[in-house]
Amino acid sequence: MLEFMYGEPIYSHQIPRAVRECAPYLLRQFPALADENADDVTAETLGEWSSRVAEKYGTMLSVEPLPAGVHLTCDPISELESMKNPAKH
Repeated sequence: MLEFMYGEPIYSHQIPRAVRECAPYLLRQFPALADENADDVTAETLGEWSSRVAEKYGTMLSVEPLPAGVHLTCDPISELESMKNPAKH
C-alpha cells in the first residue's frame, strides 16, 4: 500500500519515513481510523485486532495515492548511507 501511495518501490529502511508521510493522508481519507489504537498490538494479538477492525470497516478500503508534490523521491542507497553515517550527509 505504501508503494502504491508513493508511486514507486520502497526499500525496507524507507518504510518508517513512508509511514510518517502517508499516515496523515490515510487519516484524511478515513478519519474514523483515527479512533483505532494499535499501540498495544503485538504479533500475538494482531489477528484479533485486525478481525475487529475489519468487522467495523470491511476488509478493503479504496486508498488514494499521495497528492503530487507531497513525496520527495530519495535514492534508496544514498538514503541508507545517510542513515548509517549522518555526519557525512
